[in-house]
Amino acid sequence: RPQPSPAADPGVASPVARLASPRRRTGTTGIVLGPALRVAEVRPGSSAARSAVIHIGDQITSINKEVVVGQAPEQVMKAMSGPAGEEISVGFTRNGAHKKAALILE
Repeated sequence: RPQPSPAADPGVASPVARLASPRRRTGTTGIVLGPALRVAEVRPGSSAARSAVIHIGDQITSINKEVVVGQAPEQVMKAMSGPAGEEISVGFTRNGAHKKAALILE
C-alpha cells in the first residue's frame, strides 16, 4: 500500500510552507510628524529618542538624501519606516541650521 506524501499529511507542513521566509517586522524611527513636517512627538524608547538628536519642533527635510519638503506628513512617516534593523538618514533643520541623524528602524 502506498504511503501518503508529506504534503498530503495534514500534520506535516508542505515543502512550500517550509521554504517560505518569515515575514520581517516593520520598524519606525519613533518620530511623529505634524503640519509642515515639524516633529510633533518623539516616542519614548525609540531610536530617535535614544539618539537625542531630533527634537520636537525640528523640521524634516530629507530621508536617505531624498528631499521630502512639500510632501504630506503621512507620506514622510511612511518613508521613515521599513524592515526593522535598517538604518536611515534623516535630514532636518533647527533654528535655520541643517543637521542629519542616522536612525535604526525598530
